[in-house]
Amino acid sequence: MLAGTVFNARGAEWARDKALASYGAVLGLAHALMAVHWTLTRHFPRVLSQGEPICWPFWEGCERARARRARHFGHLRRVFCLGVAAAWFFVRSLRASDLNASSKDARRAGIVLAVAAGVFALSWVQDFRFRQSQHTTLAWQTAVFLAVPRARAVLKGLVVLSYAWASTLKFHVEWLSGAALYGNLWMPQALVPAACAYVVFLELCVSWALLSKRRWLFWAAFAQFAALHVMSFAVIEYSYPLLMLGVLWLFVADRRWPEPPGPRSKRTRAAVWGTFSACQLVPYAFPGDVALTGEGRLVAQHMFDAHAVCERRVTVHRTTGVTRFPIPSPDLQPRIVCDPLLLMTQVKHLCEQLKRDPEFRDLDAFLASRRKTSTKMTTVVDAKGVCSTPLTYDVFRHNPWILPERDEVIGRVRVGP
Repeated sequence: MLAGTVFNARGAEWARDKALASYGAVLGLAHALMAVHWTLTRHFPRVLSQGEPICWPFWEGCERARARRARHFGHLRRVFCLGVAAAWFFVRSLRASDLNASSKDARRAGIVLAVAAGVFALSWVQDFRFRQSQHTTLAWQTAVFLAVPRARAVLKGLVVLSYAWASTLKFHVEWLSGAALYGNLWMPQALVPAACAYVVFLELCVSWALLSKRRWLFWAAFAQFAALHVMSFAVIEYSYPLLMLGVLWLFVADRRWPEPPGPRSKRTRAAVWGTFSACQLVPYAFPGDVALTGEGRLVAQHMFDAHAVCERRVTVHRTTGVTRFPIPSPDLQPRIVCDPLLLMTQVKHLCEQLKRDPEFRDLDAFLASRRKTSTKMTTVVDAKGVCSTPLTYDVFRHNPWILPERDEVIGRVRVGP
């Protein structure tokens, strides 16, 4: 009943506000894009083909509910179809000459978009390794679009805040030197540091011009952000720049179609922007270099501000002696490979396997990481007896088994380029 009332209200609003209706079509196509990306990329089937999942800390034991591989691809096909259907209904709403018919189509579009987002989320939470920055951006935009009345200003402000907070992750030599990039930009190498520094200025300062009413100022800022996302095709997978180019459409639509008159809640805007900003502040409450420890970043933006290099190994204690060997590294982004949460879950699976050995006694886990531009490895995890005393992970409090302050030079096994 409540959901029906909400979608009735949203449908009537989207029918009157063509900018929001067109943006709803973009969000529908964005979900279809994510489904296509996961279907075509080798990352998704590779993770599914591995026996043990890496569970999110809010869902330990996810392997008991993990869908079969075939069912996962069925979910993605549904997300694609639902996303395209939502976009089609929003376009129909835009083209309808009758307000009542437009409201019905917009209401249908909102319901289909909500279902698409829900099905996509069910696939996303199946494994921690599916986490990517574009998923967080799409989730925030979709949730606000569906739930917040007269969301045009809230959504625009959220995009600008996303840029501004992303810039704060880049105030260090690794980003400013270009070492954090996962590929080569389409420019001479000598210009890369200057380009990276300008990205920080662009996101922190120029982004606010996207809200300007001055035509020349807005289009100057818009062109630079469009160029930024086109350039990012060189260093990251295509789904993120395509999503962000779609998100920028909201600002064009806002200028093309004036917002219908009506009350706008300042409290709602403050609540959404404040919640989003508070999530970005969470990592600052944790000790050490959170780009290496990963603490607090589950609720914040997942940006590639650091290129981590790490050593991961375990020490197996048996009655016959001690064996030390590196943990196999999945072919994933350096941020994920070097995350202590990944190590913790892999060690738990290893403990389950080794307990079948009658000579097995216990296991020690070790992780040392560094930024690509650093010469020192930081001991992030040095945990003893992790099978007899399993590690646990707290999202909002410091985990004592993560040791962000100890430094030592290590050079045996390296994970990452």
